[in-house]
Amino acid sequence: MSVGNPDEPTAVGRIPLEDLSVGEEIPRQAMTVTSADHEQRMATAAEVLPWGNSVLIPSSVVGLLYQPCVATVRAKAKPCTGIFGAIEIRNINGPTLVDTPYTVHGKVLALGQSPKTELLWYETYADDDSGTRVAEMRMLIRMMKNSSPLYSASEL
Repeated sequence: MSVGNPDEPTAVGRIPLEDLSVGEEIPRQAMTVTSADHEQRMATAAEVLPWGNSVLIPSSVVGLLYQPCVATVRAKAKPCTGIFGAIEIRNINGPTLVDTPYTVHGKVLALGQSPKTELLWYETYADDDSGTRVAEMRMLIRMMKNSSPLYSASEL
């Protein structure tokens, strides 16, 4: 914790999210959950829905909306172990469907830290081919400091 502008960069400002910033756009990416992907999730899913295989189950929606952000973070962050902190899915003009192309994009909402983790809040959006918003997700990802080579044991 600090007050004002400290002379030294914060941990979030330097490790491992040093190249990310609040408001940064997560680039648009074409995404499709294929029948094979969906069937694999359905084999182990606890949340099978009554509509059958054409509607994505919640974990598949998370996968659809999670992948572009993770690709952006991995391209800029140092290696570390991430864990989900919170997930909110919103169906806007849904449901999201199997074998349907979506354009997924988003933005970084906030960066922060706790004594053991650095954290990233972001939103992603899935639009169909006409540009209509189908689904949105707000997520908190925590990166474990002790999994990063940039933190020494004395800093934890």
